[in-house]
Amino acid sequence: MKGKFWRSLRVQFIGSIIVVLALNSTISNFIISLIEMTQVELGVFGDILKSVVNIIVATILISLLIHFLVIKPLNHIMGKIQQFEGGDFDERITITNLNELSSLGIKLNSLFNTIQQKNSQQQAQKSIVENHSENINTSLEHLTAKSETISEAMGDMATQTQEQLSAYEQTSAATEEMNTNIITVSEKLTSVNQTFSYIEETSKEGMKNIEQVSNIFQDIVEKADEGHNRMENLSVKAEKIQDVVTLINDISEQTNLLALNASIEAARAGEAGKGFEVVANEVRKLAERSIQTTKQISDLADSILEEVKVNVELSSTRTELVQQNDQNVKVMNKTFERIVQQVLENTQTINDITNHINHMTDSSKEVASAIDHVTKRAEDGNNYILKINEMINQQYNLTKELQQESNKLVENFKH
Repeated sequence: MKGKFWRSLRVQFIGSIIVVLALNSTISNFIISLIEMTQVELGVFGDILKSVVNIIVATILISLLIHFLVIKPLNHIMGKIQQFEGGDFDERITITNLNELSSLGIKLNSLFNTIQQKNSQQQAQKSIVENHSENINTSLEHLTAKSETISEAMGDMATQTQEQLSAYEQTSAATEEMNTNIITVSEKLTSVNQTFSYIEETSKEGMKNIEQVSNIFQDIVEKADEGHNRMENLSVKAEKIQDVVTLINDISEQTNLLALNASIEAARAGEAGKGFEVVANEVRKLAERSIQTTKQISDLADSILEEVKVNVELSSTRTELVQQNDQNVKVMNKTFERIVQQVLENTQTINDITNHINHMTDSSKEVASAIDHVTKRAEDGNNYILKINEMINQQYNLTKELQQESNKLVENFKH
């Protein structure tokens, strides 16, 4: 097709040159004839004049031919191209004659039609993309707001867990072994109904776990009360031991006095009472040793009684702290209910994220062996909450970045 176009153009050009040469010869001869009719002798200058006239006439004819056959159509084509480039997509090249340049104009008109169709398609696609981008941006704004709300709720939960941990650290008695696991799972984009069902199911499971924790704390309170009662009974028995020691001490002192009196009477009896005096002295020494021993027992009993009293006070304090922890669990239960309610209310607007929270599995042990384990579990639980809060903050930041990128995309399509 391309070779045929140039061959046709070359044939037309050669034909035009032949026509120009023919016209040039005719016009030049006519001009020379007019000059000769003046009967002016030109001599050598006549030949030069003929050549000059031929050149001038040929130049004029070629200029006219190029102007009408080439330059004028090309100027028309260039003008239409400039108008099309300026945004006037309805402009087309006017075809007056069927020649090679008109074929070029037809091809350009076809190209203009194709470009106009592509531009219309691009405008339609641009409008669709802008609408989708604005919808995505709106969803991201809702998601950002709800993520911020969840982050604040998790921050409140972390604060309450820290307060509970402080209460465990202050407790010097044995409580229960607590294992707190908080797991947050973000799934891919799912429907609102599936998200709601999943969160509702896991929330009910979490409520059951908290009820189990509350029941375990109630058992611990009962055991702590029982231990407190035993400590009080031990205190009463220690006081009875002190009474017995006092009685023994009184008997030893009376024995010592009797031995002293017997020794005095034996001394008065002289030689006859020496054997009795020896026995009296031994009895007195035994009485003194008994007094010393009973004093040691009394001191030890006092120490035991003091320790028992301290343990009674500590047991009472532990019981109060366990009761406080029970109240804290109940408060945490109510807080969890509020958080769950808030999450359930927000699920209709969070179409891309699901939050799954499995909360608290507990087991209890004896008071004396469980306190360190419970404290460690509480610390682990607090660390889990902080990590989850950090993850939510990271998700919030990523959502903000995604929203910014979406805004940039919308602005780019608008411009």
